Amino acid sequence: MSDYEAFRASGQALMALWRGRSILDVNVEGISTDGSDEPPLKRSRQEVAVDIAIWLGGIAALNAYRFGRLDDYSRLQTWGFDQSELGDFAQVRQLEAGIDPDGDGDHLVSGWFEALAFLNRPGLWEAIESIAEELQRRQLTPAEVETLAAREFWSANVPAAGDTSDS
Repeated sequence: MSDYEAFRASGQALMALWRGRSILDVNVEGISTDGSDEPPLKRSRQEVAVDIAIWLGGIAALNAYRFGRLDDYSRLQTWGFDQSELGDFAQVRQLEAGIDPDGDGDHLVSGWFEALAFLNRPGLWEAIESIAEELQRRQLTPAEVETLAAREFWSANVPAAGDTSDS
């Protein structure tokens, strides 16, 4: 098991939570969510768009782990994706083709920039790191993922008792 796989799964899990999808299983191979095994044609466009966001969240987390995060994506000229990430992009394209046969790529492009912005939300990167660190040791339950994510989010966004500094 590599660090890469753990960061990918962690990004997927947090994107799923953020988009309101129930997680059924979390391990270094990725996640499974409630309803994600249904074919795209049997689900609404919104449900498939959430699946796309989840896949892209994993790719973005892995890419940020490997290359660092940027606040301004307009300055980024190229990305370097490995075979695993390219396979994930293929899954995204397949999902998109299921809901948009003409293939304008709208969900892919908007979902990619959403995933990149997602990583810069306060506390989210720390949560991704915490979850990835635990996933390298063991499989996590969905409740454990939620607990780790909440702890990091709240510590980054809620001042400690007695903290009077302006943020």
